[in-house]
Amino acid sequence: MLFGKLNPELKSKWLTALRSGEYEQARGDLSRGKGFCCLGVLCQVAGLELEKQSYGVTHDASNAVVVDGVVVGYKPIEDLLGGGEVGSDAVSELYSRNDGLREHHKHSFAKIADYIEEKL
Repeated sequence: MLFGKLNPELKSKWLTALRSGEYEQARGDLSRGKGFCCLGVLCQVAGLELEKQSYGVTHDASNAVVVDGVVVGYKPIEDLLGGGEVGSDAVSELYSRNDGLREHHKHSFAKIADYIEEKL
C-alpha cells in the first residue's frame, strides 16, 4: 500500500526519532508513561500536544491530540500523513504495525521506520 508523500523535513525528523533509541515503544496509546506509539513519536517531532483521555478516540486509544486546548483526536495526524482517506489509511496501517493483534505482527520502531521510508 502506497500513501501520500509526507513533508520531507518532518519525515526525516520522524525517521531519526524512531531509529534513535531515545523513545521507548508502547502499544495501545499514542503515549503511555515514558513510551510512545510510532504515531505518538510523530506527534512529538511535529510539536503536537498529547493529552490523556478516558473516552473513545479512533482505534480505541486512550489519548488524543490536543490543538489550542481542544481535544481533536487523530485528525491532525491524518493531515500530516496526507489528509482525508489517505491520511486515515496511513494512521490505520501504522497503528496496526505498532500494536499488532498478535505478538508476531508487532513491528519494532526500526522496522516501522523502514516501512515509512519506503511508503510515505
